Order: sequence, then structure tokens, then C-alpha cells
Amino acid sequence: MSNGDSDFTALPGHDASAAIRGFFYQINVTIMRWLELPAEYRLELEAGEDIDVVREFFLPGHKRYRALEQIKDLRKNITLRSPEVLAPLGRFLAHQRSNPDFQLEFRYLTTASAGRERPPACDEPLITFWSELREGNRSPESGCFRELRTILAGAARPDGVTDEDWQAFHFSSRPRATKRSLLLFAQCGGTSRSRIMRT
Repeated sequence: MSNGDSDFTALPGHDASAAIRGFFYQINVTIMRWLELPAEYRLELEAGEDIDVVREFFLPGHKRYRALEQIKDLRKNITLRSPEVLAPLGRFLAHQRSNPDFQLEFRYLTTASAGRERPPACDEPLITFWSELREGNRSPESGCFRELRTILAGAARPDGVTDEDWQAFHFSSRPRATKRSLLLFAQCGGTSRSRIMRT
């Protein structure tokens, strides 16, 4: 008996495997965050970002703490110029502007690999440098930091980021900005690769 649909040509765009894979990855990361959550914190899902870690208590006169984590399952290499990196940075600036009374930390967790800039701007991918800078393993005095700042200052606005947020982005990364503000910006915006591991 023959299959009467063997010559059927399906239209492109209906494959949901990437979306399902992304949901599965986010669910697994959510479980890991819940298992390692300290007693004085709580999780909020799909609030500020995919996962928010919120400190329950704070001292009078201190800002309330919230870590915003965006999770992306990407099967590609990304660089500092990739829209998948730039758009989350713009979102974080919007969060900062909308919540001045909060101490915010931004985490971007992805399965993507860090690619090298072309032409090479550093002896390692700038995303790797940025992540190491957050951990205190790199110096803002290095040439890589200057290259990082130059690329951010000249980056094109990605889709989904407002002009106002992008202007704030450029102000934070332009050459005349103070090194302290640039370092803070880098520490808040780093991208790390993970296989469902803690950043």
C-alpha cells in the first residue's frame, strides 16, 4: 500500500522544534535556579525577564535587589556586534531607567558560543573578555576594554530597542564617558555560555 501524501510539499515556517527546545532549556534553568535559591530570596517568572531572583528583605536606606535573567537557546556563534547581545543590553538600560530605586543585576544566559570579532579586536572573543571582566579576571586598563567600548559605541540599534534606550546605551559606551561608568556597564551586561550551569 502506497503513501498517498509522499509527494506533499510542506510550507516553510511551521517547524516549532527551535521554540520547543528554547522552552525546555528555560524550564531546566528555572529548576536549577529554584534548587540553588537561598532562603531569603524568591523567584519570579516572566516578570522583568525570563527569571527574576528577588531578595525578600532589605535594610532601610538600601535599594531593593533584583537579578534579571534572560535565557536564550541559540545554535550559533555570537559576537559583541550580534543583535542577540545588543538587544538585551538595551532592555537592561530600560529596566534601570524604569526602576531607579532598585539594585539591578542583569544576566544573559545562552547556549551560543562566543565568536571572534572580524577583524580580530582582541586576543580572545570580546564576549569572553566581558564575562571575565565581570569576574575580576580582566583589567579595564587593557586594550581589549578599549576595543569593547569602541564596538559598543558604534553598534547599530537592534530591533525592539527604543531610540531613547539606545541613546543611553551610546552615552554609557562612548569614549568620553568615565572609565568607572563603562566598567559598571560591562559588569552589568556580560554574556556567558552555559549548559544549564550557574553563571
